[in-house]
Amino acid sequence: MKKQKEHSQQLGKEQLQSILEEKTIAMGQMKRELEVEASLEQVRAKAMAMHRSEDLALPVASIFEELEKLNLGTLRCGIGILDKEKRTVDVWSTLKTDNGVIAQVSGDESMDSHPLLQGAIDAWMKQEDYDYVLEGEDLYSYYKTQGGANFKLPLSQSILSKTEGLKEYYHLASFRAGGLYAFRETFFPGEAKMVMKRFANVFEQTYTRFLDLQNAEAQAREAQIELALERVR
Repeated sequence: MKKQKEHSQQLGKEQLQSILEEKTIAMGQMKRELEVEASLEQVRAKAMAMHRSEDLALPVASIFEELEKLNLGTLRCGIGILDKEKRTVDVWSTLKTDNGVIAQVSGDESMDSHPLLQGAIDAWMKQEDYDYVLEGEDLYSYYKTQGGANFKLPLSQSILSKTEGLKEYYHLASFRAGGLYAFRETFFPGEAKMVMKRFANVFEQTYTRFLDLQNAEAQAREAQIELALERVR
Protein backbone atom coordinates (compact mmCIF):
# COMPACT_ATOMS: atom_id res chain seq x y z
CA MET A 1 0.00 0.00 0.00
CA LYS A 2 2.83 2.32 0.98
CA LYS A 3 4.75 1.49 -2.21
CA GLN A 4 1.64 2.10 -4.29
CA LYS A 5 1.19 5.51 -2.67
CA GLU A 6 4.84 6.45 -3.30
CA HIS A 7 4.50 5.31 -6.91
CA SER A 8 1.39 7.48 -7.36
CA GLN A 9 3.17 10.48 -5.85
CA GLN A 10 6.13 9.94 -8.20
CA LEU A 11 3.81 9.76 -11.18
CA GLY A 12 2.10 12.94 -9.99
CA LYS A 13 5.43 14.78 -9.77
CA GLU A 14 6.48 13.61 -13.24
CA GLN A 15 3.15 14.65 -14.74
CA LEU A 16 3.38 18.04 -13.05
CA GLN A 17 6.94 18.48 -14.31
CA SER A 18 5.82 17.56 -17.83
CA ILE A 19 2.93 20.06 -17.69
CA LEU A 20 5.26 22.82 -16.44
CA GLU A 21 7.74 22.11 -19.24
CA GLU A 22 4.97 22.21 -21.85
CA LYS A 23 3.67 25.52 -20.50
CA THR A 24 7.20 26.99 -20.42
CA ILE A 25 7.72 26.01 -24.06
CA ALA A 26 4.29 27.42 -25.02
CA MET A 27 5.03 30.71 -23.23
CA GLY A 28 8.40 30.94 -24.98
CA GLN A 29 6.75 30.38 -28.35
CA MET A 30 4.10 32.98 -27.56
CA LYS A 31 6.75 35.50 -26.53
CA ARG A 32 8.67 34.86 -29.76
CA GLU A 33 5.51 35.26 -31.83
CA LEU A 34 4.82 38.62 -30.18
CA GLU A 35 8.39 39.74 -30.94
CA VAL A 36 8.11 38.71 -34.60
CA GLU A 37 4.70 40.33 -35.03
CA ALA A 38 5.93 43.56 -33.40
CA SER A 39 8.85 43.63 -35.86
CA LEU A 40 6.55 43.03 -38.82
CA GLU A 41 4.30 45.84 -37.62
CA GLN A 42 7.28 48.22 -37.65
CA VAL A 43 7.84 47.40 -41.34
CA ARG A 44 4.13 47.78 -42.14
CA ALA A 45 4.12 51.19 -40.44
CA LYS A 46 7.08 52.34 -42.54
CA ALA A 47 5.31 51.10 -45.68
CA MET A 48 2.13 53.00 -44.82
CA ALA A 49 4.23 56.14 -44.24
CA MET A 50 5.46 56.04 -47.86
CA HIS A 51 4.16 59.03 -49.83
CA ARG A 52 6.71 59.01 -52.67
CA SER A 53 8.38 56.16 -54.53
CA GLU A 54 11.80 57.18 -53.21
CA ASP A 55 10.50 56.47 -49.69
CA LEU A 56 10.94 52.74 -50.37
CA ALA A 57 14.33 52.95 -48.65
CA LEU A 58 12.54 53.40 -45.30
CA PRO A 59 10.75 50.03 -45.11
CA VAL A 60 13.78 48.31 -46.67
CA ALA A 61 16.02 49.67 -43.89
CA SER A 62 13.34 48.71 -41.35
CA ILE A 63 13.34 45.08 -42.55
CA PHE A 64 17.11 44.85 -42.09
CA GLU A 65 16.92 46.46 -38.64
CA GLU A 66 14.10 44.23 -37.43
CA LEU A 67 15.70 41.01 -38.72
CA GLU A 68 18.86 41.99 -36.84
CA LYS A 69 16.84 42.47 -33.64
CA LEU A 70 15.28 39.02 -33.99
CA ASN A 71 18.71 37.39 -33.83
CA LEU A 72 18.38 34.95 -36.71
CA GLY A 73 22.14 34.47 -36.70
CA THR A 74 22.66 35.81 -40.22
CA LEU A 75 25.98 37.06 -41.57
CA ARG A 76 24.09 39.44 -43.83
CA CYS A 77 20.81 39.67 -45.69
CA GLY A 78 19.32 41.42 -48.69
CA ILE A 79 16.32 41.94 -50.92
CA GLY A 80 16.45 41.32 -54.65
CA ILE A 81 13.93 42.47 -57.28
CA LEU A 82 14.33 40.06 -60.17
CA ASP A 83 13.93 40.51 -63.93
CA LYS A 84 12.82 37.25 -65.54
CA GLU A 85 13.65 38.31 -69.11
CA LYS A 86 17.15 39.71 -68.49
CA ARG A 87 17.91 37.31 -65.59
CA THR A 88 19.23 40.22 -63.55
CA VAL A 89 18.51 41.59 -60.09
CA ASP A 90 18.31 44.97 -58.36
CA VAL A 91 19.68 44.46 -54.86
CA TRP A 92 19.42 46.07 -51.46
CA SER A 93 21.92 44.40 -49.18
CA THR A 94 23.30 44.80 -45.68
CA LEU A 95 26.93 45.18 -44.75
CA LYS A 96 28.10 44.85 -41.14
CA THR A 97 30.87 47.31 -40.29
CA ASP A 98 32.48 48.62 -37.10
CA ASN A 99 29.90 51.43 -37.20
CA GLY A 100 26.93 49.07 -37.37
CA VAL A 101 24.81 47.69 -40.18
CA ILE A 102 24.53 49.74 -43.36
CA ALA A 103 22.36 49.16 -46.42
CA GLN A 104 23.66 49.22 -49.99
CA VAL A 105 21.81 49.49 -53.29
CA SER A 106 22.94 47.93 -56.54
CA GLY A 107 21.18 47.43 -59.87
CA ASP A 108 21.23 45.16 -62.88
CA GLU A 109 23.43 42.43 -61.41
CA SER A 110 23.61 39.16 -63.36
CA MET A 111 21.92 36.08 -61.90
CA ASP A 112 23.95 33.76 -64.17
CA SER A 113 27.41 34.45 -62.74
CA HIS A 114 27.34 31.54 -60.23
CA PRO A 115 25.31 28.33 -59.64
CA LEU A 116 23.92 29.76 -56.38
CA LEU A 117 22.38 32.70 -58.25
CA GLN A 118 21.23 30.55 -61.17
CA GLY A 119 19.43 28.23 -58.78
CA ALA A 120 17.92 31.18 -56.92
CA ILE A 121 16.34 32.78 -60.00
CA ASP A 122 15.14 29.40 -61.28
CA ALA A 123 13.44 28.73 -57.92
CA TRP A 124 11.94 32.22 -57.89
CA MET A 125 10.43 31.72 -61.34
CA LYS A 126 8.60 28.72 -59.87
CA GLN A 127 7.78 30.80 -56.77
CA GLU A 128 9.68 28.39 -54.54
CA ASP A 129 12.03 29.07 -51.66
CA TYR A 130 15.63 27.99 -52.14
CA ASP A 131 18.65 26.76 -50.17
CA TYR A 132 22.30 26.45 -51.17
CA VAL A 133 25.52 25.58 -49.35
CA LEU A 134 28.78 27.30 -50.32
CA GLU A 135 31.98 25.48 -49.45
CA GLY A 136 35.50 24.86 -50.73
CA GLU A 137 36.25 26.00 -54.25
CA ASP A 138 32.58 26.85 -54.80
CA LEU A 139 32.72 29.32 -51.92
CA TYR A 140 35.89 30.90 -53.33
CA SER A 141 34.35 31.01 -56.82
CA TYR A 142 31.22 32.77 -55.54
CA TYR A 143 33.10 35.57 -53.77
CA LYS A 144 35.54 35.94 -56.63
CA THR A 145 32.60 36.35 -59.02
CA GLN A 146 30.82 38.79 -56.71
CA GLY A 147 33.97 40.86 -56.32
CA GLY A 148 33.08 42.56 -59.60
CA ALA A 149 29.55 43.44 -58.48
CA ASN A 150 28.47 46.99 -57.78
CA PHE A 151 27.82 46.25 -54.12
CA LYS A 152 30.64 45.48 -51.69
CA LEU A 153 31.00 42.36 -49.58
CA PRO A 154 32.80 42.26 -46.21
CA LEU A 155 36.55 42.27 -46.83
CA SER A 156 37.06 39.00 -44.96
CA GLN A 157 34.54 37.31 -47.24
CA SER A 158 35.17 39.07 -50.55
CA ILE A 159 38.86 38.15 -50.64
CA LEU A 160 39.15 34.53 -49.61
CA SER A 161 42.60 33.02 -49.83
CA LYS A 162 41.74 29.92 -47.83
CA THR A 163 38.37 28.19 -48.00
CA GLU A 164 39.18 24.78 -46.54
CA GLY A 165 36.64 23.88 -43.84
CA LEU A 166 34.56 27.03 -44.42
CA LYS A 167 30.85 26.83 -45.20
CA GLU A 168 28.12 29.39 -45.75
CA TYR A 169 24.44 28.56 -45.93
CA TYR A 170 22.13 30.59 -48.17
CA HIS A 171 18.35 30.81 -47.99
CA LEU A 172 15.95 32.65 -50.29
CA ALA A 173 12.33 33.38 -49.35
CA SER A 174 10.57 34.14 -52.63
CA PHE A 175 7.79 36.63 -53.26
CA ARG A 176 6.19 37.69 -56.54
CA ALA A 177 8.69 40.41 -57.49
CA GLY A 178 11.83 38.85 -56.04
CA GLY A 179 13.17 37.43 -52.81
CA LEU A 180 14.51 38.08 -49.33
CA TYR A 181 17.81 36.25 -48.85
CA ALA A 182 20.33 35.70 -46.08
CA PHE A 183 23.61 33.93 -45.32
CA ARG A 184 24.52 32.00 -42.15
CA GLU A 185 27.53 30.04 -40.96
CA THR A 186 25.22 27.16 -39.97
CA PHE A 187 22.13 25.67 -41.61
CA PHE A 188 18.86 27.63 -41.45
CA PRO A 189 16.49 26.21 -38.84
CA GLY A 190 12.79 26.03 -39.68
CA GLU A 191 11.94 28.97 -37.43
CA ALA A 192 14.40 31.29 -39.20
CA LYS A 193 12.98 30.27 -42.58
CA MET A 194 9.41 30.93 -41.40
CA VAL A 195 10.36 34.37 -40.05
CA MET A 196 12.06 35.26 -43.34
CA LYS A 197 8.99 34.14 -45.29
CA ARG A 198 6.74 36.39 -43.22
CA PHE A 199 9.03 39.36 -43.82
CA ALA A 200 9.13 38.53 -47.53
CA ASN A 201 5.32 38.56 -47.65
CA VAL A 202 5.19 41.94 -45.91
CA PHE A 203 7.75 43.34 -48.33
CA GLU A 204 5.68 42.08 -51.25
CA GLN A 205 2.81 44.29 -50.02
CA THR A 206 5.27 47.15 -49.55
CA TYR A 207 6.62 46.78 -53.06
CA THR A 208 3.10 46.77 -54.50
CA ARG A 209 2.50 50.10 -52.74
CA PHE A 210 5.79 51.39 -54.17
CA LEU A 211 4.70 50.46 -57.71
CA ASP A 212 1.35 52.18 -57.17
CA LEU A 213 3.12 55.35 -56.02
CA GLN A 214 5.52 55.16 -58.96
CA ASN A 215 2.60 54.83 -61.37
CA ALA A 216 0.75 57.75 -59.77
CA GLU A 217 3.88 59.93 -60.03
CA ALA A 218 4.27 59.06 -63.72
CA GLN A 219 0.63 59.97 -64.36
CA ALA A 220 1.05 63.26 -62.47
CA ARG A 221 4.11 64.15 -64.58
CA GLU A 222 2.22 63.31 -67.76
CA ALA A 223 -0.67 65.52 -66.66
CA GLN A 224 1.74 68.39 -65.96
CA ILE A 225 3.27 68.03 -69.43
CA GLU A 226 -0.18 68.02 -71.05
CA LEU A 227 -1.16 71.11 -69.08
CA ALA A 228 2.05 72.91 -70.13
CA LEU A 229 1.41 72.02 -73.77
CA GLU A 230 -2.16 73.29 -73.51
CA ARG A 231 -0.91 76.63 -72.21
CA VAL A 232 1.53 76.92 -75.13
CA ARG A 233 -1.26 76.20 -77.61
